[in-house]
Amino acid sequence: DQVVLAAPAYKTLEVLATLPGTERLRRLLGRIEHLETAIAVHSDPSYMPAGRGSWSYVNMTVDDRGECEKTFWCGMKAGVDVFRSWVTLGSRAPRDLHAMYRYTHPRMTPDYYRAQAELAALDLAGEGLWLAGSYLEDVDTHESGVRSAMKVVQRLHPESPNLRALPGATRTQEAPR
Repeated sequence: DQVVLAAPAYKTLEVLATLPGTERLRRLLGRIEHLETAIAVHSDPSYMPAGRGSWSYVNMTVDDRGECEKTFWCGMKAGVDVFRSWVTLGSRAPRDLHAMYRYTHPRMTPDYYRAQAELAALDLAGEGLWLAGSYLEDVDTHESGVRSAMKVVQRLHPESPNLRALPGATRTQEAPR
């Protein structure tokens, strides 16, 4: 039997907290620091550069402390003022707030990448344990999470007709297009 833990590192650590034989894995997962983030969906143009001609899809703002946050102009194609901004560093809440979402993200420090490499070197397959999550691949993105899950599926079911081969993967049949 196989167990796939598809969760953020801190949640995987919680699940494994009392499982004997996972001490090394728990130490590695515990090295991945996390930070609480807040993302606002709003219509407040004050989060954008002063001149509208300087606006782009991704806009970075540096405050007087040198801290940087980004705002995405989600309404760019339609020319409307709809934005998604990271408001984690204590910046004021935007006016015309439509929604606020809170997330926990890994802090991508040098030790994050060292722990990531050490996690990749672990062979948990013999124990029937598989990990999937954005913390296992490159940077913390949705694509990283999907890629880590695809690698698990390709190892568990290499002939899966629902997956295209990842670079470097060996396949005996072509996935449907």
